[in-house]
Amino acid sequence: MRFALSGQPAFLELSRDDGLDLLEWIGLGRAEFGAVEVSVLLPLCRRRLWPVVRNVDPARRGGDGLARVAGTPQRLTSELAAATARMPEALVHFG
Repeated sequence: MRFALSGQPAFLELSRDDGLDLLEWIGLGRAEFGAVEVSVLLPLCRRRLWPVVRNVDPARRGGDGLARVAGTPQRLTSELAAATARMPEALVHFG
């Protein structure tokens, strides 16, 4: 799954499972593709980065049998927030 800002090259490329997990983690469901305004996305990302118990993500096995290390959604959320903060009026396209 690729994430890109308004017609620019992708800034984040993930496996399908990791991309869907990331979208679900930040509160956007498990959409295969779509777009969201940065002004909507950034607050969701920032909320998931708060140091509270509900934001702790333990290691787990994915549906494909591959393990995901603890903290992966938080790291990806941080990358997503950092990449999108520069363009608050843009759309983030994913799919």
